[in-house]
Amino acid sequence: MSTKSTSRSDQPTPAADTRALVLRMAHLSRLSLSEQELESFSGQVGSILAYIEQLKVLDVAGVEPLLSPSSLMSEHAQAPREDRSIRPDAEATSRLLACAPDPRTDSFGVPPVL
Repeated sequence: MSTKSTSRSDQPTPAADTRALVLRMAHLSRLSLSEQELESFSGQVGSILAYIEQLKVLDVAGVEPLLSPSSLMSEHAQAPREDRSIRPDAEATSRLLACAPDPRTDSFGVPPVL
């Protein structure tokens, strides 16, 4: 897969290149694609690459990076809540454990992961 781009923003990536790119991604992902899926994905990837080429011409020299979408909100609109643990009372715990398929003394039994 080549990383250099010789196409201009007004020239879309050739169909053969996007087809080869989709075949390579499918191979690396261990996917088998039908001819119809290959054509569909090639068109979609071609559109994405053409859009990226359009974005490359934008002048973003004075634009600061956005670290978090919450930084766009006012300070009080989305204040983080205090992180604290709340232990339910004994009655609530017994009601919850009554619904469990494998209840333990004060917890749910789950199958081992490994």
